[in-house]
Amino acid sequence: MSIDMGPDPPEDKNPTQRPMQPHWARHLAERAVLADAELATQGRVPVTVVHGDPDSDEDMWLIGAVLPALAEQAGPPVYRQGGNDSITYGFAPPDAAAAAAAFEAEVRAIAPPWWRMVPSRCTRVDCSQRSDRQQHG
Repeated sequence: MSIDMGPDPPEDKNPTQRPMQPHWARHLAERAVLADAELATQGRVPVTVVHGDPDSDEDMWLIGAVLPALAEQAGPPVYRQGGNDSITYGFAPPDAAAAAAAFEAEVRAIAPPWWRMVPSRCTRVDCSQRSDRQQHG
């Protein structure tokens, strides 16, 4: 079985230019930006911890017990979603940005060197100035 990854990028005639991404990679990147923007309009701030596959009991303990405890202490988070090698915690208003920053700092303090933090690409959007918002007086 083969997977269609789209056409091969053209031969690189200008090595200073960034190579073209396949269409599927662009699509995934666009979806990630849109998801972050949607969360930002709600005032939610996601923080993703890329931890890789757990290889030891200590890795399992850090991922399964320590990360949730740090998120609860910082937030608490309003959602958590993850897969094999990463987990995302989302924090909600009124203190979403502060909770996300506190969580990120605590994780960096305990994280093995190969872990990576992926903060949200968007910041909170102030919806109080929207013209379509009804004014209550």
